Amino acid sequence: MKSKIPLFIALLLGLFAMFAVYTLMDQKNKQGQGVMVNVAIAKQDIPKGTKLSSSHFRWFGIPKSIYDHLSNVLIREDEIEDFVDQKYVRQDIKAKEFILKSHFWGTLGEESGDVVAKLTNGTRAISIPVNFIEGVSGLLKVGDQVDIIGTFELDVKGYGNYIFSCVLFSDKTILAVDSFSKIMYMTDQDSNKKRKKYGSVTLLMRTDEMVPLVFALNNASSLQLALKRKEDTTNVMELPPVDLFDILIPRKIRIMNHPIVSQKFKDLGG
Repeated sequence: MKSKIPLFIALLLGLFAMFAVYTLMDQKNKQGQGVMVNVAIAKQDIPKGTKLSSSHFRWFGIPKSIYDHLSNVLIREDEIEDFVDQKYVRQDIKAKEFILKSHFWGTLGEESGDVVAKLTNGTRAISIPVNFIEGVSGLLKVGDQVDIIGTFELDVKGYGNYIFSCVLFSDKTILAVDSFSKIMYMTDQDSNKKRKKYGSVTLLMRTDEMVPLVFALNNASSLQLALKRKEDTTNVMELPPVDLFDILIPRKIRIMNHPIVSQKFKDLGG
């Protein structure tokens, strides 16, 4: 029930906007229209979960004096580019209804509660288990982007265990934390408590990445998520793998002088 409250509020705003516009227009038509502002109205029925496109709406002129009272609700021509091909309808919109800013949830991977609606051709949703540290101490939320670092342990004959870490994937969007979406966090009284106890995250992956991720999930000794800013364009995939010797040698650790350790390093071509 709580999850329907935002949609109910949006519906009320829509009805209010329609009533206000038509009432004020009737008054203004009697006085003369003056300067007009084009706002978006639905050309056809737009189902919930649809990404808005230019074919879904047309322009409808209303007096500027009316628009000024509803500028935070209606969408005018110079604002539409923030919605077309970017945002998803969060409730059904009927043909000839005004299209409101409150009719939408955020861009891909941010506010939609429907994971399937966020998937496009060539993408898949894959969940991975995380503990408190691997999951960045309970700080992850839907819409965040992460890099994935894997640590692997190989049993090399004649050498023993060889352990190394490397970046496996970068810029992966979080679709869900446990089974919770951002909308659920906003409406669930216990959301903060549940979020900090999450045991899995669901990631948006390309189809060519899903099998390598599953392989890493089943063979890596650990998978660590690294939270990043969406605006950060650093190419972490270019970072080289790191093993024990990459850490020890620059620091001149005395154990490197041990005959066995030294020989192992030489065997690896160091």
